[in-house]
Amino acid sequence: MYMNGKILFTVILCFLLIGKSYSQNQFDSVRYFGIEVGNTFLPFNIPDYSFIRADNSSNNNDNSAINLTGRYNEFQFSIKTETRSLKNKLGLLYGIRLTYITSSLGKQDIWSKNDKYFYLLVNQSNTSSEILRVNEINQNSYFIGIPLELRYFTSHNRFFRFYFKTSVDLSYKFFTKNDVIFYNDNMESYTTDVINKFAKPSPFHCNINFGAGIKLGKEGKFNINIEAFAVSFNIVKTNSSIVRTGIGGGMQVNLLIPLKF
Repeated sequence: MYMNGKILFTVILCFLLIGKSYSQNQFDSVRYFGIEVGNTFLPFNIPDYSFIRADNSSNNNDNSAINLTGRYNEFQFSIKTETRSLKNKLGLLYGIRLTYITSSLGKQDIWSKNDKYFYLLVNQSNTSSEILRVNEINQNSYFIGIPLELRYFTSHNRFFRFYFKTSVDLSYKFFTKNDVIFYNDNMESYTTDVINKFAKPSPFHCNINFGAGIKLGKEGKFNINIEAFAVSFNIVKTNSSIVRTGIGGGMQVNLLIPLKF
């Protein structure tokens, strides 16, 4: 976490220094306003939970990650402004972003339609144990924050322009909803007990991205941008409390309308 903090501090400092230099050398500027939608795909792993046994076959296996499946996705909706100079190739973007993170933990055996649950130990004493059969655990979290982005165009003003991009997304969680799907409906009274077996997701979200894109549209006119992240990684690995994320990629599309100054 200490090393991740140093990386984040360095990236934000670069944004501030470049932004200051950029604003001091701005001439005939055009400011764009627009909306953006995107999806970030991050690989994930399932921790070896001591209270889960996923193998419910006769070949008893206590490794919780065996035969478990999961899901992790990040969806973004943003309202952003970009200041771009007609004298150079650099664009500076910032705004407000809503991020929706969905994750799940479940059991899906492609060889047996009846093998769709895993065992979860909720309570244990010296004399008894309470074990539930769970089909799936879902977690949905909503974050609001600020995206900061830099774009460098490889060519001068043209209808079609290619650019490289780096960005950082700083967000705070304002809502999380958990849902447990049991094998038997009469187990729903244990929903809170199941959720309490897992840690709470981190209240902060931060992604650092490196990628490229194409801009369609003349300078000072309506623009469409299509972007792909070759590298995207979370500074905070615990935005989901049921899976852990790694390094992945993503796609974004934004529509920008110019306002001249």
